[in-house]
Amino acid sequence: FCSRVGIRSTAFLLHAVAFRYWTSPFSRLICGIMRATGVLVLAMLSNLLSVHAKEADCSADPQTGIDCAAAASLGGNALAVRQDANTHSSVDEEENRGESKVAEEAVGKAQSYTKTSTDTKRSTKLMANGEKEEWSTKLAMHKRLEDAELKEQEEASKKMCKHVHIAVHKAGGLLAQDSSIDPYVKVTYRGQENKDLTFQTKYEAHTTNPTWNHTETVLLCNTMAPMRFAIYDKNWVTDTFVAQAELAGREFWEEGFSDSLFLEGSNNGKLYVTVQP
Repeated sequence: FCSRVGIRSTAFLLHAVAFRYWTSPFSRLICGIMRATGVLVLAMLSNLLSVHAKEADCSADPQTGIDCAAAASLGGNALAVRQDANTHSSVDEEENRGESKVAEEAVGKAQSYTKTSTDTKRSTKLMANGEKEEWSTKLAMHKRLEDAELKEQEEASKKMCKHVHIAVHKAGGLLAQDSSIDPYVKVTYRGQENKDLTFQTKYEAHTTNPTWNHTETVLLCNTMAPMRFAIYDKNWVTDTFVAQAELAGREFWEEGFSDSLFLEGSNNGKLYVTVQP
């Protein structure tokens, strides 16, 4: 009650002062500001007085005290509800963070799997390239070894070259397609740089049992290469093959050879030769 009387008295005084000085515009502005300030101050004082009055009433009256306790309880409940809401919000945030963490882990695993797959493919490709390079290297090494062996054989052949005398004496039992033949012998042997070289005798006219007694000195450079003797019939246009014989290198290289050779292509025909180191 006192607070209401005080507020009204103060308001009345402010109105009186404002009416007195309302005659000029500047005075009106000042009065308006003072009036607004007074109203604000009075409202704040009224609020404070109301709060104090309620506290005094709660402590004086038991029934009112119960109401005040209920009000306090309601306030506490409201605070508890607010705290519970905050707790739920925190839990939701934790769950969201957990879900985000799980999603991040899943993305990380997927990226890791992708990286592992890429690394595996890269490793497989590198292994394939490595095997290919290894195979190429082996082939190159094998080729070098073969070249080295051939070179060694060539060097050995050069060192083992020696001069020999080849004598073609005679032949017997040659077959003639007509009444007579004009036979001669072509001799093939292995010379330097592993090349096949030849020489031939003169031909003997109209005979199946020719005698040539032809001797040549040649350079032989391969211990295993055979020596071949081929008999041809001398003609005006094309010479005709008659028979042939072959002498293996192991049969003449060390100690030479002097004997008859059986002729292939002739019925019991023989060729008599001598190879002398």
